[in-house]
Amino acid sequence: MKAIILAAGDGTRLRPLTYTTAKPLIHVAGRPMIEYVLDNLATCLDLTDVYIAARASELAGQAIKQYFEKTQGRPFNVHVINVLGRETGGDLKDTAYEAGIGRGETFIVCFGDNITKINMEDMLMYHHAHKSMVTVALFPVPENDITRMGIADLDAGGYIRTFVEKPKTLGEAPSNLANAGYYVMHADLLNLIPFGRTKTESVLLPELAKRGQVAGYRYDPPFWLDVGTIESLLTANALLLKRAGIEPKEMVSPEGKR
Repeated sequence: MKAIILAAGDGTRLRPLTYTTAKPLIHVAGRPMIEYVLDNLATCLDLTDVYIAARASELAGQAIKQYFEKTQGRPFNVHVINVLGRETGGDLKDTAYEAGIGRGETFIVCFGDNITKINMEDMLMYHHAHKSMVTVALFPVPENDITRMGIADLDAGGYIRTFVEKPKTLGEAPSNLANAGYYVMHADLLNLIPFGRTKTESVLLPELAKRGQVAGYRYDPPFWLDVGTIESLLTANALLLKRAGIEPKEMVSPEGKR
């Protein structure tokens, strides 16, 4: 089985760190953030190959490639694929082609900058039981996070009825179940993604949900962290260090706020 990690973002909100370090390699609690993603993928028992979509022609992508050439010993092969940074849909389609994902194949897709814990083997079994085109991992979020997430309305059978990417108001949100950034997909879905720049979250998922072809795998993670800004990076470090029994020293943000 194959998995794709989408990791071609510029990391502009993490500057100046990303001037010298590729975003997926920025350390959180002493480890590159992408290693937490690989931990989750390793729970899939049949996984043989992981393809990381990065801008391999740029310095950040080259650094990612060099990192995985130096770090071995994983239960699967890791490949770095050069993409053009054409949003989640465009990069997904290009990477799937390079990975040789063929008709009828099931594969995993996830983002490289979300830190959580999820059992992918359990999610894969759920996907097969629901026989959906795509299964999306969902987790409950507090009210103040709803408008910055992709929110789904899950029916009693475990299928997503509607999907709203970053609702403008709480009234537009169908629930408090947010997209965790982990998917199990059927290869036929790739035919529905146009070539070029496109977002699966705002274009493909809502349309498939209307057709009843998207299952929602609800889980309750001990944490879910989107490490996209300096502030969220500090928060992620503090939380994970504390969970490891290490009490971090008081951290100060670049703006001087504690």
